[in-house]
Formats: sequence, structure tokens, C-alpha cells
Amino acid sequence: GTASLGNSVTTADSITIDGTLTLTADVTLDSTGTQATDDITLAAIAGGGNILTLDAGAAGAISVTGAVSAIDDLILTESNGAVFGSSVTVTDDIIITAATTGADIIFNGDLSIAGDFTTAASGYNIEINENITVADQVTFTNTGTLILGDGTDDILTFNTGLVATAPSSVTTAGTIQTSQDVLTIGAALTLAGDTTLDTDSNDDNAGAAINLAAVNSAAGAASDLNIDNGNGTVTLSGIVGGTAVNTALGAIVIDGGGALDIDAAIQRAASLAQTGTTALGADVTTTGTQTYTGLVTADVAATRTLTGSTITFTAGINGGTQDLNIVGN
Repeated sequence: GTASLGNSVTTADSITIDGTLTLTADVTLDSTGTQATDDITLAAIAGGGNILTLDAGAAGAISVTGAVSAIDDLILTESNGAVFGSSVTVTDDIIITAATTGADIIFNGDLSIAGDFTTAASGYNIEINENITVADQVTFTNTGTLILGDGTDDILTFNTGLVATAPSSVTTAGTIQTSQDVLTIGAALTLAGDTTLDTDSNDDNAGAAINLAAVNSAAGAASDLNIDNGNGTVTLSGIVGGTAVNTALGAIVIDGGGALDIDAAIQRAASLAQTGTTALGADVTTTGTQTYTGLVTADVAATRTLTGSTITFTAGINGGTQDLNIVGN
């Protein structure tokens, strides 16, 4: 049945509340978590503007099947994984202070965070499988995997920027956007579905920088990568489509008008279209067209090769004394 709590609960066993949990004060639920059965299992939570701390220890897991609403801070002190099956709304922060290495912290419903999303620096995984809106900048410091969206209809909004350099890998699908703030994914990025990266969500062409390392499509998916950077610079510092033939990207479209800095090869993609200027520091290979609307300049003192079905330069090329090979396929 339902429960109303105004004090904390600590046990050496599992905690289960089948009905709606209503908080009348700040509450900690602590199942000790020395055994794998020391789980915390909850349904819906009505927070009443209070802080909820969940601690299942290193062995116990956390499961919340219903909607979480009107929580001030949601704090996950320690667990061997946590799954939130419905929406989570907090008026301040979500804080993950610890989780067992290899554990999964999964959000399967919409997330609304009016403050910070703070993650501890250890080897657990984070999955955000629906929409998210976060007011403050998010830096993912977990060193396990990070999943941002599991469908092309997902919209993940990080209003003051996103940094994901610590995770071992990042997987995306849907739209990841900021309010004209820098978006950096420094881990190897896999597109599980068509992905849009947007730092010009206000559509006023102000935008911000987008920094990417290696980028691949999920095997056989040939996912498209769409980028709206406004006047921000897109920097590709890792190989694109380089893992294997079946990890080639689909179309790469960069239509914000800002610069593109290619520091590592685009090895496999269906096509490339860049609206702004391009600094060509590596080779580009596509099975289809390449369209460069802005000026293309040589970025390093070496010969560069563009391979595609049709290569179009609208504003011309400034290669200095460097050679440029254009190869039709």
C-alpha cells in the first residue's frame, strides 16, 4: 500500500513500498546493501519538495517503477545499479555519489532537472533512454559507458552545455542540444540511430563549438549525423567511420554556418555537406557527394585526398603550396 514518511529508514534487509511514497520531510532509505538481496524497490514517489536519498549499498539494487515528482534533490548514495521506469522531476539536483563498477544507472522515463546532474568518477554506466532537460552544465565523470537516447524521437537538452570526456564510450540517438553552449564528446561516439547535435537550438545562428573524437555508426545502421553549430566551430579530432566497413556513417550534414576543422580522417560516410568554411587537416572519403559551400583551406603541410562521387566547391579552395588529390568513385 501507500506510505508517508517524515523520517529516514535503515535496515539490514530489503526495503519495498508497493504504493505511492509521500515524503513529508527529507528522507534517507538505507538497506545497508551487504547482500545482493538488500534491494530498494519503490513505486511512485511524491516528494513534496523534500530531499530523497537512496542507499542500497555496494550489493543492493534500486528500482523505482512509478513517476518521481516534486523531489528537491535525488541522491543515489551507493548501489549495484538503479532503474527508474517512469518520469523523474526534481526541483534542484540529481546526485550520484557512488555505484559499483559495472553497474547500470538507467532512466527509462523523461528527466527534468532544474539544477545540476552530478556524477561520481567511477566505473559505472549511465543510460538516459528518453527525453531530458537539465538547467545547468552537465559533465559526465563516470568512466563506464554513457548512452544518450535510444530512439530518434528522443530530445536531450543540456541548457548550459555538455561534456563527456571521461566515459569509456558514448552512444547516441535522437537530438542532443544546448542553448548556445559548448558540446564536447571526447569519448568514442557510436550513433545507434540518426543523431542531431545542436548548439544553436534558438535558431538565431549564434551557436557554440561542437567537439568530437572518433565517430562510428552502430554496425550496419549507417546512421546520419546532423549538426547545427550556428557560428561555432565543429572539430573532428578522431577518425570518422573508421572501425570497420559496416560502421560507416550515413549522411553528414553540417548546416549551422560555422567552421569545420577536420583533424582526423573521415574514412567512411555516405556523403558530406558543410555550409561554412572547412580546414582540411585530413582525408575525406564518401561513397556519395561532398559539398563544401564555404572556403576550403589546407590545414597541415601535407597532401590531402578527397574521394567521392562528386566534389563541389562553391567558395573555392586555398591550398597554399599543398597538393590536393580529388578521386572519383
